[in-house]
Amino acid sequence: MTIKVESTKNALADAYAGIGAKLSLWSGNPTGSGTECSGGSYARQTLSWGAASSSTATASEVTFEAPAGTWDYVGLHDSGGDLADVVPINSTTLGADGQVKVTYTYTQS
Repeated sequence: MTIKVESTKNALADAYAGIGAKLSLWSGNPTGSGTECSGGSYARQTLSWGAASSSTATASEVTFEAPAGTWDYVGLHDSGGDLADVVPINSTTLGADGQVKVTYTYTQS
């Protein structure tokens, strides 16, 4: 069943955003055999969310400093560091240290 009331969708999208404090970068699915990025200047990035609108909550763009590799997933973490959600991203392959930029959005249907 799809929620029909926009204010309810926005409230649920805001609640989802309230769970997600940090974002991590992964090679492979974190709930499978994926490996979190490490080394160099890599760090999990803090998310800054705007208020939900049109059923969508959007965080500001984050930039990961990543070593060479293929990066194809992000993990959403709560304030305690526990994995709360997993999202595939457009695969980015770096031949040397570089940056991966991600804008995280959540849409409530």
